[in-house]
Amino acid sequence: MTAQHPIEAETLGWAKAHRLRLVARTRYQSIWSLGIVSRAEDLVLDGAEGPVSLLDIGAGNRGLDERLRKAHPELAYKSLDTDETHPHDYRDLAEVKEEFDRAVMFEVIEHLPHAEGIEMLRRVRSVLRKGGLLFVSTPNVYHPFQYFRDASHVTPYAYEELGAAVLAAGFQLERMYRIHSGTLLEKAAKRWLGGWLFRFLGIDFAPGIVAVARKRD
Repeated sequence: MTAQHPIEAETLGWAKAHRLRLVARTRYQSIWSLGIVSRAEDLVLDGAEGPVSLLDIGAGNRGLDERLRKAHPELAYKSLDTDETHPHDYRDLAEVKEEFDRAVMFEVIEHLPHAEGIEMLRRVRSVLRKGGLLFVSTPNVYHPFQYFRDASHVTPYAYEELGAAVLAAGFQLERMYRIHSGTLLEKAAKRWLGGWLFRFLGIDFAPGIVAVARKRD
């Protein structure tokens, strides 16, 4: 999913990018410092009470709507995607004139050049209400092959790069997680039996990562 409306993106600059990476790395000193969740979508409605409005960016078949509405019937869901295979509320962020409580970008940002990805995050921030939350996931580059299994991927994001991107877009970085959907037994085996080997090799078993960011003003 890429934006149809032209994105006039400014290069972040090496010095600022490096500083923001250090901010994320100070909080999470390695990929193994991140906790684990089974699915990024499990985080989206944490703490939600009453009606919640959500913009799903890169929504695909809009399956997230049905899955989240089971847990939160008062969800006001809208979708955005440039792919015309399925009907969507929006085809471009430039069309969005309303504000949302929460927004998700699952497996989207890696399909854009780095500067365009940050600019897209800035545009998402502009359609969130004050205090609104953004959930953005991407393949975990510490996983041996997850990023490279899709030829349409353009920009790899290590966890500190993803943290730096949301900071550069004006968000406050709230939390970061690795994503692994295996059974408890599989997770335990990989974490405790194979953990030392993964760390020695500098790789990780979790195929994805997700950042939770907040619009403070």
